[in-house]
Amino acid sequence: YDAGWAVDPTNKKQLEAVFSEIYSSPEIVRAKAKNAKQLAKDNFSWDSSVSQLLELIDRPISSRMRETDL
Repeated sequence: YDAGWAVDPTNKKQLEAVFSEIYSSPEIVRAKAKNAKQLAKDNFSWDSSVSQLLELIDRPISSRMRETDL
């Protein structure tokens, strides 16, 4: 989705690079914000959540992960 930045919070150079990009490229920030909104819509919307739950319920018990499978 390219919906944000992933950096090591202890790495000052990575943080500086991300903050520099954020301040100097508002179009990149807008694009990532749009992508993040789509990511949330695709994965965390009511329809998506219910759809995943229904798929789990419809799956035969034998194919579901058991606690001992972890």
